[in-house]
Amino acid sequence: FMLPITNRITIPEFRRINLRYSHFDNPYIQILAKPNELSRVRVGITVPKRLDKRSTQRNHTKRKISEVIHKRVV
Repeated sequence: FMLPITNRITIPEFRRINLRYSHFDNPYIQILAKPNELSRVRVGITVPKRLDKRSTQRNHTKRKISEVIHKRVV
């Protein structure tokens, strides 16, 4: 399960807003949230290669985090 596209921050936005907005950052994950006038939360999630070299495993981790965010926030 993934967050709906309308609730995701796009890649260009992610690069542009990287540290200007709410973020949770540690060596294993980075989560950004961008304030907006919409009735939904927009979130961006990154998982670095140092966590796991395989993109499938990183994507699995992002899906799990997205699921938690979706259940608790969205």
